Amino acid sequence: SYNNMRVVEYGDKIAAVAMSFVIAKKTIEELKKIPELFMVFSNLTQTAVGSYYLDSLAVMPEFRGRKFGRLMLQDTIEIARNRNDEKICLLAFDENKLAIGLYEKVGFKRISSLDVPDHPAMPYRGTVSLFSLRHFNNQTIGPSAFTASSTCSSNSTKFSLNKLARCFAFSS
Repeated sequence: SYNNMRVVEYGDKIAAVAMSFVIAKKTIEELKKIPELFMVFSNLTQTAVGSYYLDSLAVMPEFRGRKFGRLMLQDTIEIARNRNDEKICLLAFDENKLAIGLYEKVGFKRISSLDVPDHPAMPYRGTVSLFSLRHFNNQTIGPSAFTASSTCSSNSTKFSLNKLARCFAFSS
């Protein structure tokens, strides 16, 4: 739902998005409805039921290198911290070296990996890995902790938090 989405807007464009939630245990009936092609993801995430999960984090190509991915990751850590979650998990394709570099720099550890089916619907080939971050109570990777205020600032860039979708709006 939109309550789990966060968006970074830069000017009038969407620069980055993230979605996170708690991993729920799927029933056998629910698992049977997942196409076999995508079962690799459920097979990994179902080993982390109850964990806070960063399902998606994407920065649009023209906005890469501006630390928006780092901002969204910090926001996810902050949400999990405020919820008193014990760990955060995420999946990353092993070919996605840039993302894995960020995750490992923050302290995420690779827990397990599975081969992904070779199929045009898969953005990468090879393997996908489950990463986990524990003990993040003092973890800060970018701007200091976000607050519930409507406007915050970081490195002289101002952004506002939309309470419905946690929208960060930047101006140049």
